[in-house]
Amino acid sequence: MKIFLFLLFFQFNLESRLVESLKAQIGEEVITQIDLYNFKLQLKQKLLPSSILLETLYKPSELLRSKKLRLQFLIEKSLLNQVAQQKNIYMEESLLTKKINSFKGALSNKSFSQKLRRGALSFESFRKDLNAFSKIELLLNQAVLSKIAISNQDIESYHFKKYKKALYKNFEYEFISLSFSETKKALVLKSLSQKEFTDLKALAQSFKLEYKSSRLREDQISPIFKKELTKLSVSQISSVLFFENTYYLLQLSWKTPLTSPKEIKIKNQIEEILFRQKLKKELREWIEEQKKQVFIKTAFP
Repeated sequence: MKIFLFLLFFQFNLESRLVESLKAQIGEEVITQIDLYNFKLQLKQKLLPSSILLETLYKPSELLRSKKLRLQFLIEKSLLNQVAQQKNIYMEESLLTKKINSFKGALSNKSFSQKLRRGALSFESFRKDLNAFSKIELLLNQAVLSKIAISNQDIESYHFKKYKKALYKNFEYEFISLSFSETKKALVLKSLSQKEFTDLKALAQSFKLEYKSSRLREDQISPIFKKELTKLSVSQISSVLFFENTYYLLQLSWKTPLTSPKEIKIKNQIEEILFRQKLKKELREWIEEQKKQVFIKTAFP
């Protein structure tokens, strides 16, 4: 009887310890206490490849300090690996071998094996892990990274908000200039007020007026035209201008910045900042959306 009770207690105690060791379930996969412990060893040995996930949402130093963050990272890695498998994302063996060799660097086979053991990894488990990270990288490139774009307007807006001045100082303007006499003034203004035309070229052709399409640097444009063009948005038509006994209307077709080396450098820096900000936001939102589609439970009792 005592032996039976002991075995029953032992079995119950073992099952309790197994349950306690479970830290999360993602679909059919589980993360245990030993997984968390080994992951910390791998972080210390720098055995994690660079990736969008690590470089954007996490930092190794933060992961080392926080057990909660380590669990969250492993949950999201497991989730994304499952999504990559569902989408049949494939990593070529030759590319995987190349990545392993790059990761190994100048280390001898023996030194590399010792490093893997310090991270609680065999060569095969490391290869499997690297394959998973590589597939996740391909997944995130397709699903998130490829869809992020930063416009010139985004860059100019960021610069103006931060420095309270425009990034670009010189521009090239593409515009249409329509000229007409006093006798045509009432007709032209009536047509514009009634919004019969949104294009000066069409208006000119309709009333047989003179028009000209130009593409000029701002230092090539007359001051009165330049002053008006700087106020216009693309496709917008100016107020009536009177110049040398003739009336004019201008319509901006396009405006291109003429960048200096200094402006190009600033533009590239801002573009990188905005890209990283947008990537972080889009990546987090996309991952949270994937979480809604998979059963996830953390911190088993």
